[in-house]
Amino acid sequence: MSSSPYPTSQPLVSSYTFTAPAALPPTPLRSYPLADALIPKITIATHPNLNLPKPLKLAISPHPTLSQQSRTMTLPSSHYFLQISPTISKGLSFGRPYKMFVTVNNIRLTQRDTLQDGFLRTHVYETSLAQGVNRIEIEVVASKEQAKEGLDVEKVTVFANLQRS
Repeated sequence: MSSSPYPTSQPLVSSYTFTAPAALPPTPLRSYPLADALIPKITIATHPNLNLPKPLKLAISPHPTLSQQSRTMTLPSSHYFLQISPTISKGLSFGRPYKMFVTVNNIRLTQRDTLQDGFLRTHVYETSLAQGVNRIEIEVVASKEQAKEGLDVEKVTVFANLQRS
């Protein structure tokens, strides 16, 4: 109760009150086969200009059934500069409309280069990491191939903990 002499018109809210959500968000299941994944491979590597004795090279494959996944990794302080290289599928390379978003700590990166290997196209992004936990998100949004409306979305979130020296 308040010690104020004026009555309050709003009921007091207790910090012990909890209201459960009405419904859980839907599970991000892929509605198409794994062979048609929008992002067949993501490579995260230390930048070649760092000349490290043991450079990092991590390849992330799509999840067998889910369209979203996350990874966690810990890096030494010498691995502060990364190249992020998502490869898009053959279907997207042949003109299916799509948009790719690569963000690090909620800052959108600009594409540095595009590499073509047969039917697969790889976009290259470069970024510096801050000390502590960094959130790297790679997301592709594409129009559905068969349906007239709707989007296919695939997203990979990487939490990279850059250690202090």
